[in-house]
Amino acid sequence: MSAWCSAPSRVETAPVARAAEALSRLPLAFEKNQGQATPAADFLARGAGYSVALSRGNAHITLRRDKDSVPAAVDLRLVGARSNPSAAGSKPLAGKVNYFIGNDPTRWRADIPTFGRVEYANVYRSIDLAYYGNQGRLEYDFIVAPGADPAAIRIAAGGARRIQVDGGGSLVLETDGGEVRFLRPVTYQEIAGTRHPVDSRYVLTGSNGIRFSVGAYDTRYPLVIDPSLAYSTYLGGSGSESGTAIAVSVGGNAFVTGQTYSMDFPLADAEQSSYGGNGAIFVSKLTVDGSALVYSTYFGGLYDDTVHATAVDRSGSAYIVGSTMSPDFPLKNPLYSTLNYGDTDAFITKFSLAGNALVYSTYLGGSGGDYAYGVAVDAAHNAYIAGTTYSTDFPVTSGAYQTSCRAPCSFVTKINPAESALIWPTYFGQTSSPNYGPSVTAMAVDSQSGVYLTGWTTGTLPVTPGAPQPVYGGNQDAFVAKLSNTGGSLTYCTYLGGSQWDSAYGIAVDSAGNAYVAGSTESTDLPATASALQTKLAGFENAFVAKLNIAGTQWEYLTYLG
Repeated sequence: MSAWCSAPSRVETAPVARAAEALSRLPLAFEKNQGQATPAADFLARGAGYSVALSRGNAHITLRRDKDSVPAAVDLRLVGARSNPSAAGSKPLAGKVNYFIGNDPTRWRADIPTFGRVEYANVYRSIDLAYYGNQGRLEYDFIVAPGADPAAIRIAAGGARRIQVDGGGSLVLETDGGEVRFLRPVTYQEIAGTRHPVDSRYVLTGSNGIRFSVGAYDTRYPLVIDPSLAYSTYLGGSGSESGTAIAVSVGGNAFVTGQTYSMDFPLADAEQSSYGGNGAIFVSKLTVDGSALVYSTYFGGLYDDTVHATAVDRSGSAYIVGSTMSPDFPLKNPLYSTLNYGDTDAFITKFSLAGNALVYSTYLGGSGGDYAYGVAVDAAHNAYIAGTTYSTDFPVTSGAYQTSCRAPCSFVTKINPAESALIWPTYFGQTSSPNYGPSVTAMAVDSQSGVYLTGWTTGTLPVTPGAPQPVYGGNQDAFVAKLSNTGGSLTYCTYLGGSQWDSAYGIAVDSAGNAYVAGSTESTDLPATASALQTKLAGFENAFVAKLNIAGTQWEYLTYLG
């Protein structure tokens, strides 16, 4: 499984880059089934575009290129094996897995242990089976004891229309969702501390049978037969998990959040046949060196739940915001406990430090659609949320900066640490213009709890005197705005754009109060500064990066990038 300390309130480039690179190195984590899946499963594992369920030594594997593609599902069933071999997790991992699915706390699961290896003893006489791997490869070892017969190992591959062994010795299973490829088995013996390779290959029997042909070896020593499924080559990248946001805590832990669609484990007479119609949200915390998970939490309801942003407070508790259509969304001490049926509400959820409990979770919105796109946390653990609303009855207060709005426009609000009240919820945007916006896509807070917003608009903005760009550029402009820490006044507001399409997607603030904004542009006349790294548009569309001074009156720099 996507700046922690207070949303992107300061730049954390190196830690974020290290965290993203570390994701691919994480060991495959097998979670013990404690009621989060069908009772038939002993252990479960998930990753970028794959899921694995282990049951009595058998493996059900599902690979999916993306959420809309047909999955490639195969069942590897041991033929002639013991009917109920014991399963045990070994090489325990530090990470815990939590499930907050639906609004029935009795069905939530927390602190589920994870293991780097699952072992089945004596699946065949004197032959053990172990599963393990990393985020790019699933491996399983048959460990043949001295004197045991490897010819006893037989596998039936279900779900494949056709099975073949290619010229390189790999086993290829053709499924409705594409090819599933197991690399040629690596077979060896460890003798006196030295690994001795043993020749081996796949042999096909019948329409779906597989066994191993093993060359000469020393029967006085154990033999290891090690096939592997290289699912990263099948997926070609992101698979069916998408990281939405990544952040880094004061202590250096990386937090990643996004959507997962790997909830398709085999079910049989299950009380609950699905955790969600379109997957679930995940929040994962990595160790400081990125070598393991501290926790991974699944979260959501029955219908579409989308996470857009994340933040962390100084104590290390994670916050996520987004939008939901689920009437059974998991709630805790909610300010608003009912979804506006037929539409979409924003939400904010705070997790405990360990990730194994909800501190609070609430709907947020009016009678129209509401979408939260930004979250930040100040030093006092107040949470700030910003997004887009189609509700003319969003719960704004009388002392807010703007108490009415022509939908759609934006909203900004603050929630106190106890989540007992909304503090100065306000609209931000047009009151009568027929155009769209503004749409807030990101936010940050400074050390004085000033609130910084960015996004895009096709409508009229309340531009402040001295703004570096007081006039709308055309088609669509980015913007930068700052609200006071009381939410009752606008410190500054400016357009940022040329005559074509411009959008901002990220904002950060340094310790002095300068704002940094990044986004995309198709405009050849973006007001790039003279000393910019790149003063002209290259190609059809470029990124841009800008720094706005403390007063919001001058671009310290504004450059194309691309």
